[in-house]
Amino acid sequence: MKRLMITLGVLACMAIGYVALKELFIYYGNRPLSAAGTLHSQTVDEKESSLQFIRTTHESLNAFLNFGKADSYTEGDWKNLKQWFQEQEPALKEFPNLLRDTKLKNDTTRAYEALKLGVDKSNIQLVIYGHRIYHDLDILVNQYSLETNIWHYTEFEKQENVKIVEGAIQSASQ
Repeated sequence: MKRLMITLGVLACMAIGYVALKELFIYYGNRPLSAAGTLHSQTVDEKESSLQFIRTTHESLNAFLNFGKADSYTEGDWKNLKQWFQEQEPALKEFPNLLRDTKLKNDTTRAYEALKLGVDKSNIQLVIYGHRIYHDLDILVNQYSLETNIWHYTEFEKQENVKIVEGAIQSASQ
């Protein structure tokens, strides 16, 4: 009988905990982030095809780097990334020239340089920087309202990380 009461007590605690956490997540899931993490989507005067290019490039890079994949990159991963980059390089290189917005041009040029050097030198950190630039641009210029993870690697956001990427590109190109 004692064992039954303990089991029922544990189940009751688990049920109460489940309901409380569910309510907590619903409550905070519908709240904006604090000022430090608030998204400021950017309105840019660009063609829809340019915004789509940013979106599809970000999605492609997600396939190569998401979910901690960069922590244990294999020869096969590098082979696939290098093949993708070889196919996409002309478009990635030319893309900044098709843009009107100066910040967008600078960011996509920086992303191309980081990706090019990263792929050429098998430097995963540079590839990650290129991915983070496209990630931030995709969220900011395509105005995603539910995404809250911004790395701040574009000229639209904090400049410190832009300088880090520029320094890494300069170091790798020497």
